[in-house]
Amino acid sequence: MGFGANEALAFLGQTDRPGAAATPPPRETAPLGAPPPARTPQQVYAAVYWQTKDLLALGRTAGIVAQAMAAAHRIAEHAWTTTRPAVEARAKPFDCAKGCGWCCHQHVSVHPAEATAIARWLDTRTPEPDRRRRYARIQETQTKIAGATTMERRKARVPCPFLDDGACSIHPVRPMRCRGFFSRDVGLCRATFDDPAAGVDDPRWQQNDVLPREPTRLFDAAIRALAAALHEAGLSADTLELTASLALLGRDPDAVERWIAGEEAFAPARLPPRTPSKV
Repeated sequence: MGFGANEALAFLGQTDRPGAAATPPPRETAPLGAPPPARTPQQVYAAVYWQTKDLLALGRTAGIVAQAMAAAHRIAEHAWTTTRPAVEARAKPFDCAKGCGWCCHQHVSVHPAEATAIARWLDTRTPEPDRRRRYARIQETQTKIAGATTMERRKARVPCPFLDDGACSIHPVRPMRCRGFFSRDVGLCRATFDDPAAGVDDPRWQQNDVLPREPTRLFDAAIRALAAALHEAGLSADTLELTASLALLGRDPDAVERWIAGEEAFAPARLPPRTPSKV
């Protein structure tokens, strides 16, 4: 269970080339910036894939990558908004709410495009003094968790550097893995925070639809599609750790341009190997 564990890491797919689409998905006619309505993971994948391809045809810049990421967010969020009422009606409502940050103390898997979009958001939406403090906090957090496995990070209970008083300070650009996680049992979330070793394998995660799969599948489809389109354009599709990738960009802002040029500039921020988990 978690934002950086098991199947959550597999957004690059199982093709010969990581992140590449073996066969391009069917395309629905739609003007750039107005993706067709998408409800299923397959429809989300196709819409994000072609929106990303269209944007890359305009150029290869950090701004274009951020636009592609924003389009992927819109498409996946629309699909989830459409699907959510039926999922919620199936069982008790979700317990997730602003101020509940029990799940925000673990590795989070991100694509380089997500790290790029978050960095651009911090640079353009945050006053300079606050931006410096934020990057200092990111570096401090990375120092504490550098080299930690998924379980070691959980046991250390080090909060995400973007968690402020239980709320996400980068909510508009938060990673797809965060967007797709919904829980119906805040008590179980708290128990997993208190005792990660026992909590991640607690069978209750598999019972009574506590952790619905629909949002995960929709947001995973979006990031897999974006990864595929970018990979086909020659950009590496590493699975990164959120804090490590932003710490890297804080030290080396030019890493984005090198990544866009085809280098594996984000390699030092790759997510640590997975640890076994049943959830």
